[in-house]
Amino acid sequence: MPTDYNNLPSGLRVQTQIPLDIKEYVQSNAILANLGTLDNLAYTYIEGLVIYSIEDQQRWEWREVADGEENTGLLTVDFVYPTGLPAVFGINYSNRVFNFFPADLNSPGPQGPAATINLGTVTTGTAGSSVIITNSGNSSAAVFNFTIPKGDKGDKGDKGDDGADGIDASNNLQKAITGNYVLSDSDNNYTILINNSGTSINITVPTGLMSKINVGFIQQGTGDVTFVQSGTIINSPTAMKKIKGQNYNAYIEQVLATNTYQLIGNLKT
Repeated sequence: MPTDYNNLPSGLRVQTQIPLDIKEYVQSNAILANLGTLDNLAYTYIEGLVIYSIEDQQRWEWREVADGEENTGLLTVDFVYPTGLPAVFGINYSNRVFNFFPADLNSPGPQGPAATINLGTVTTGTAGSSVIITNSGNSSAAVFNFTIPKGDKGDKGDKGDDGADGIDASNNLQKAITGNYVLSDSDNNYTILINNSGTSINITVPTGLMSKINVGFIQQGTGDVTFVQSGTIINSPTAMKKIKGQNYNAYIEQVLATNTYQLIGNLKT
């Protein structure tokens, strides 16, 4: 508030008036009402001024009359500022209607706009550090960023059980043969190394094998290795049923739970 009350714009102050814009209290409601009407001191009231009435123990605020509040304030008749008044302290009073209304300074204000909260970034901090939460937004539109510390390395777990047939399932499953061979369930997931030298041998695929069995083969000898059906059907490209030769491979897999098998790899007729 300014302290020079002699230089207010013309029409808003008379030299003999008490500058109520700096008063904080009056004796009673009646005196405050009389000051506003009889002495025309409303010209010195500043919008938002709160004055305490000692005898009535009540606070009054000088503010603009809202719709539906006409002539319901402390002054019997609302005070109307003249038209064409210049702005005072940046406030335009021209033709505005004012009155004193009860001011409860402890009452909550109007509800503000709903705040929003959104998730920003989530990063991993070093082990043993503290959780860090920062707001890259503002108080009404928060965007929370989280830094979560990395956990300490856990204790080593117990060794798991061995796989089927006592074989550690984590190892590459292999076995070697030197002559004719009939596939069995125990060959599932194995690679069979064929050490047949120059001898030709047969690999027989019988019925009754476990569902979806699959077996790989690597020919290490020079003799022919031929896959033979035994109550089964072996499908292969252009009916080729032999491994192509030394150091070539083939792979056979059951088609679901049928007696049909698919043979693929490096083959020949």
